[in-house]
Amino acid sequence: MNFKLSVASNLAETRADCLILGSFSDQQQWPESVPKELAEQLDKLRRGGDLTAKPGESIWIYHPQGLRSIRLLLIGCGENEHWNIAGYQGF
Repeated sequence: MNFKLSVASNLAETRADCLILGSFSDQQQWPESVPKELAEQLDKLRRGGDLTAKPGESIWIYHPQGLRSIRLLLIGCGENEHWNIAGYQGF
């Protein structure tokens, strides 16, 4: 298995087996790099209570709308102001 970690500024054009996107519980809107179709899909998950963005929560989305990647892994990060990388080193 090949594994490469990088930061993608254009999610819609990034080809990958899996993209990882952090989600904050106090986030009002998705970053501009998130395609509109995907943002709508993620908003539905939030409204349905499936995406709370609690720290450590994870959700797999297969064939995410608006992306060329096969999978999207959403990682809950809690509140933006309390987030830091040290809390995620155990994952």
